[in-house]
Amino acid sequence: MKHRQNKPTGPDRRRILPRKDVAIACRVAIGNDQHQSYITKNISAGGLCILVKQQLKVDTIISLEINIPDNKPSIVAKGRVAWTHKFEFGTKDGDRYGLGVEFTEIANNDRQRIFDYIAL
Repeated sequence: MKHRQNKPTGPDRRRILPRKDVAIACRVAIGNDQHQSYITKNISAGGLCILVKQQLKVDTIISLEINIPDNKPSIVAKGRVAWTHKFEFGTKDGDRYGLGVEFTEIANNDRQRIFDYIAL
């Protein structure tokens, strides 16, 4: 798994946290909907990119359960969709989208767990 610096997400805003390209199981819910299972494309202590079947609008707030492989309970967080990207490849099930999610609510110890996981 490779590490990379984050890219800018908007005017005058630059990512400063290290990011790790990794497929991690996570569950996502919008509003009061039930959680659905997805896989991350990458993760940092500030947010993540998830591969999904349906495109969401920027600024949509989502609930997350992230399963960092560290033998501890899932990380529970909330995030804001910062960007979306339709991937050129599709599957027999349809199109795939990447959602860039910025954490808006996450416990400090969970953010540290992600940071420690990336450092491995």
